[in-house]
Amino acid sequence: MARTIIVGDIHGCWETLVQLIEKLNPQSEDTFISLGDTMHKRTGGGSSVVAILRDLPCKVRLIFANHEDKHIRWY
Repeated sequence: MARTIIVGDIHGCWETLVQLIEKLNPQSEDTFISLGDTMHKRTGGGSSVVAILRDLPCKVRLIFANHEDKHIRWY
C-alpha cells in the first residue's frame, strides 16, 4: 500500500533525516513530501539534505518556505 510521508522543518539536519528515513523505509510506490524549511537559513545544510531526498526510491516533492526563499534570493 502506497504511503504519503510528510515531513516538515528538516532545517538541514541530514543526520536526523537519515535516521527517520531508515525507520520509515520508503518504497517506490510511496511519496515523500518535505513541507518547507528543508535548508537551514543561516548555515545551509541543504545540499546534503537535497542529495538524500534525491536518492530516495520514491517520488519526492519539496514545498518551499521562507528558508528556501532566503537561499534563492541570496543565489
